[in-house]
Order: sequence, then structure tokens, then C-alpha cells
Amino acid sequence: IVILSEDGSIDKMWYYSHKLKWDGKLSDKLEGIPYPAYTSEEERIYKLSTITTAIVENEANKGHDVLVSIEGYSFGSTGMRLFQIAENTGLLKNMLWLKKIDFNVVPPTTVKKLATGKGNAQKQVVYDCFCKETGLNLHDTFGFKSNKAVNPISDIADAYWMAKWRMINQ
Repeated sequence: IVILSEDGSIDKMWYYSHKLKWDGKLSDKLEGIPYPAYTSEEERIYKLSTITTAIVENEANKGHDVLVSIEGYSFGSTGMRLFQIAENTGLLKNMLWLKKIDFNVVPPTTVKKLATGKGNAQKQVVYDCFCKETGLNLHDTFGFKSNKAVNPISDIADAYWMAKWRMINQ
């Protein structure tokens, strides 16, 4: 989740964390949300959607203009992962709709094209463009030794570009 200021700079970023060392506030703009405990796939999806919706509502209640973008489906995904993504996205869309929170769906190719100029860019290139534009090096923040675009870093970069796209195309 990325909230941009009116000038397009990053105000706040959240990500889900499976690692205790990444839970909580990593910087003044970056916060890890502990991945919720769950006993079923349905509970996992419900909790993730509930937490995400609550963050969006909280930001809206602070008076921020909240414009929500959700990354569209990547039709290159296969197997169970594809169904998990679809179920999670479907429930999140429904919860946002029930709360009357406006959102749009941005195709992954559109996000990549905004970031890099190419709709088929690799995750690493998208992340490198994020670093160049924002001046942030998330590898340092997370303490990674490698500069590879891995999660949660690549997800944060994608979320930034989706927020940027929505700001430009409101």
C-alpha cells in the first residue's frame, strides 16, 4: 500500500511481512504489517483484505484524498497461485465496494510501461526505476545483501507505480 502526497512524493508505504525483523516501522515512511495468523485459506484472504481496507479507510478519515489502484491479473500466472490471486483480489474489491471506496484496476503492463517505458519490463528494471525516481534504496532499509528485486521490495515498487499511475490518471 502506498500513499502519495499531493506533489507525488511518498507519504507512507505499508507491506505485509512474514519476518519478525521486518514488522513495524522501518523508517518514517515504511511500515511492515505482520502477516496475520490463519487456519484456512479463506481466513487468510479475509484478514488481508480487512487489514488493507482498514488502512485505506483510516487514511481517508484523516482527510487524505484516497485513490485506490489494484494491480490487474497477470495472465502469465498459472496453477494454484492464479486462483489465490483471483480470490484475494475479488474479496478486496468487494470489501472496497461495500465501504464505497472508489478503486480502479491497472493492468501490470500499464504499471511497467509507466515505470520503465516498456510494458514487458522485468521486476528488476521496475525496481531500479523506483530507486532512481524516489531516491530510496529498499535493499539497504531491509538489510539485503543482494540488489535483486525480491519481495516485499518488488511489491512495494509495483504499489508505488500503481499509486503514481492513479495520481496521473485520476
